[in-house]
Amino acid sequence: MKRILLSIIMVFCVSVVTAQNPGAQSDPSLANYIYTAPQGWTPLQFADGIILRSNTSENCAIVMYAMRPSSGNLFQDAATAWGAVFQAFEVRPTMTFPALPALIQGVSAQGWVYVMVKQGIALRGSARDPLNEQQFFGFIMVANLGNRVAAISGLSKDPLVSACFGRSLGDVWPRFFSSLQFRNWNPPAGNDFAQKIHGVWQAISTSVGGGAVHRYVFTPAGRYAELGVTQRYMNLSRTEYAIWTSKTFGDGAYSISGNQMTFRPDRGKPETGFLRLEQISEDGGKTWKEKLYILTIRTPLQNCGPFPCANAEGDVAYERQNQ
Repeated sequence: MKRILLSIIMVFCVSVVTAQNPGAQSDPSLANYIYTAPQGWTPLQFADGIILRSNTSENCAIVMYAMRPSSGNLFQDAATAWGAVFQAFEVRPTMTFPALPALIQGVSAQGWVYVMVKQGIALRGSARDPLNEQQFFGFIMVANLGNRVAAISGLSKDPLVSACFGRSLGDVWPRFFSSLQFRNWNPPAGNDFAQKIHGVWQAISTSVGGGAVHRYVFTPAGRYAELGVTQRYMNLSRTEYAIWTSKTFGDGAYSISGNQMTFRPDRGKPETGFLRLEQISEDGGKTWKEKLYILTIRTPLQNCGPFPCANAEGDVAYERQNQ
């Protein structure tokens, strides 16, 4: 990780990455990563990791590391990886509001359990003047693959102004995560990823002058309902047999294959998206909120300037609702 760390810092400090020991043999565990690099990003192979580097005016990085033995505790593995990868940085508050979630845990459609740590960071000893300090955003994800763990890190500008892992200009992580798998990984028996989305989910977005609420109901019968139709059923019991087994409930049918969901409305054209289901804690792990993310792949708008168009790919977070 030390060689990779130096290269990450170089991404930001000198905008040049040069693989060290280019003739060195790569760790064989790196061949187990299956992924699609963000569009326009350049992969760089190291002996102990793979760096994906953005090719824009904002230097960003996604790094996949050689796999290591598991400690048996994913949160400890994440803390260890964070200390090794970001040892040249210190945690600083970000400009983003609301504050970034610090801890995330989830299960992928392929069946591996993962933990993420997200923090605002700055180079150690750098200025603390809000007008002058250079703030970054870093994260670590560790995935449990039995007796070993895979670690992935990310680094960008503050999410408020980032076009790599940003909240408005663009975020490449959802699409990258939707492509991430591991060779030689056999999912555990009884992986019920598809069943976990059954229920009522709500997303609230705010903007100047108002906001919007969007709800979904997903039933075990493979039917879904959206805002409006959903509201007519919100006060009914989750176990209401007539609804949860109905073949005509709601607005259409849905199906899930791996992490891909297809909506087939009763009126209109089918639409495909990618799912991830996570629990998020904003208080250091004391309380958790369950969220369903639906990434809808759309054609980006044109003439958006040097940055990706806002919401060109709609990654919407829905929070589980108690009926």
